[in-house]
Amino acid sequence: WTALTTYVSGQTGFQCDGNSDNIAKALASKQFGDESTVDCAAGYDLENNNATGFSALAAGYGGDLDNFFSRSANFWSATNDPTDDSMAYYRYIYNIEPGVTANTYRKECSFSVRCLKD
Repeated sequence: WTALTTYVSGQTGFQCDGNSDNIAKALASKQFGDESTVDCAAGYDLENNNATGFSALAAGYGGDLDNFFSRSANFWSATNDPTDDSMAYYRYIYNIEPGVTANTYRKECSFSVRCLKD
């Protein structure tokens, strides 16, 4: 994920409004999910999404009452949390945010997995 987001954020054609942090639209599918009024967010102006061909869909996640279906795309990374063996890192694209965010979560939660060629 770090290699992917670093590459995408370094390409001006994938940045929204010239901001290297605003890369959610470039990774999100044109059918991402719930629309948004936040400029540069994955849910805003869906027709301009998916410049990279990554095509992230807002599938949400399993394991919680509100799973953000149609609002977020959540993908596991291959990196465990070094301080807690029950947690791992993931990245998410949220329909109302312009960036791709990293965080940790419980491993028993069902996030998507995207295989990329190394």
